[in-house]
Amino acid sequence: MYNPRKKVNKIFGQITKIAQKGKDNRLEYHKLIDDIVIKGDYSYLEICLSDIYNIDPTKYGTIDELKRNTWEHILFETDAVFITGLKKIYKNNNVYQQGYEIRSEKNDYTIVNVTGNLEHFLFKEERIVIDEKWDKVEKSKYVQVGTHSQISITKNQTRLDDIQIEIFDSNIYQIDISKVVWANYSFVGEPSGYIESTYELNMLNSIQAVGTQSFLDPAVIYKSKIPTTHGGDYLVKVKRRGETGWLSSDLKMETYSYKVYIRKENLLGTIKEFDYHEPDSSYLYLNKKFATATGLKKTFIEVMKNGAISPITIVYDNIYMSEEKNLLERYRIAINYLNS
Repeated sequence: MYNPRKKVNKIFGQITKIAQKGKDNRLEYHKLIDDIVIKGDYSYLEICLSDIYNIDPTKYGTIDELKRNTWEHILFETDAVFITGLKKIYKNNNVYQQGYEIRSEKNDYTIVNVTGNLEHFLFKEERIVIDEKWDKVEKSKYVQVGTHSQISITKNQTRLDDIQIEIFDSNIYQIDISKVVWANYSFVGEPSGYIESTYELNMLNSIQAVGTQSFLDPAVIYKSKIPTTHGGDYLVKVKRRGETGWLSSDLKMETYSYKVYIRKENLLGTIKEFDYHEPDSSYLYLNKKFATATGLKKTFIEVMKNGAISPITIVYDNIYMSEEKNLLERYRIAINYLNS
């Protein structure tokens, strides 16, 4: 079956190959369009420009006008060979760049902090009035309770994208997990002069007993559904009931909260470029592209690994490779070092 998209894709590949060489290849682009017209494939060029580059070819009155006015746009939409190669290195090594910073995309850089660390602190919610001038304004105050934890909140060591909850209290029947934004509110009744309360609370997950079960099963490890792809603050609310209270035998229904903080400490380090010019090549500062092509200008990189005392400099230089390929190899060495 005839597929016109094949010709469109072929033309796109030809244009990309020229554009990746840089802006000085305008004439080669013009020649390609002339060849396409001679072959009778101009309609496929129109589809390519319209669908892929978002260019309306019908607004140009002549072929020459189209050639003159589309080259800059195509350059802007096309990644240079170096950028394409650098993106591939980053993708293969699960990293991304923010300014000078190189960060990991892996979930094993996620840190789970619970107030109280391993012995999670329990907090009992109390409603208090913080403003009585007009309408009473009530906020939740979370008071630490002096007892051992009912649950354990940890990162699954085999599935790093999963934050799990284990329970030690057989009378728990529900666990609610909410994303929280904390805020400080003035309150004269506190020694500090303020209380920390929830400014925003959005339910993320509710773990409940199912079927004929009255309570959650301590033998089961439950998934919290707290995401590990980004940081955030969470409030885990545990509800229990039973003849004997967790704190006191007088308490039949109890609710306690746990404060959870997820942080992405995924900074691997920084990479900075600096240029080196061969001696007696000062005049080439005016033509950096020519200096790079002739090997008289080189770009080395300084790498500072997170936790290291001092940076290292990558000066890899293969005389049989172009400066562009050498620079890609320097980045490859740098990323391997940061990931080590």
